[in-house]
Amino acid sequence: MKNNRGFSMVEMMITVVIVAVCLIVALRGFSVCATSVSRAYDTTYAADILENKMDLLREKAIVENGLFPGSSREDLTFRGKKFTVSCDITEVEVLEESFVEEEMLLEQGAPEVVLVNVVVKAVWGRSPGEKKMTVETFLPGKEAEYEV
Repeated sequence: MKNNRGFSMVEMMITVVIVAVCLIVALRGFSVCATSVSRAYDTTYAADILENKMDLLREKAIVENGLFPGSSREDLTFRGKKFTVSCDITEVEVLEESFVEEEMLLEQGAPEVVLVNVVVKAVWGRSPGEKKMTVETFLPGKEAEYEV
């Protein structure tokens, strides 16, 4: 009959090493998942910020009958994260092919339409891992009135 005295010290050390390696792998996977979720939240916040900024610009274009070219930049904190939002509004150049159509429309009494290109960009994060998101659209613009 064999005498069972339990596990030997070598068996216990091998078990502890295997459990430790499994825990390290599991914790590393948790860390990667947490980082991915945090990045997804930041991207969602940036999309919300850009959507709100575009909504404000669309409303301004409607209420004020167009937008003037220009640029702006603002720093804001959204749910504990710092974002820099910049907005560049530039006049759209008319292509030569569209002059014929535009002249025909003006002859028919249609009002002259001026478009501006609106680019809104959100930047967040630190310099090496800086993240960016950009939204671009065309909105009605105002022609600048110059005094002679």
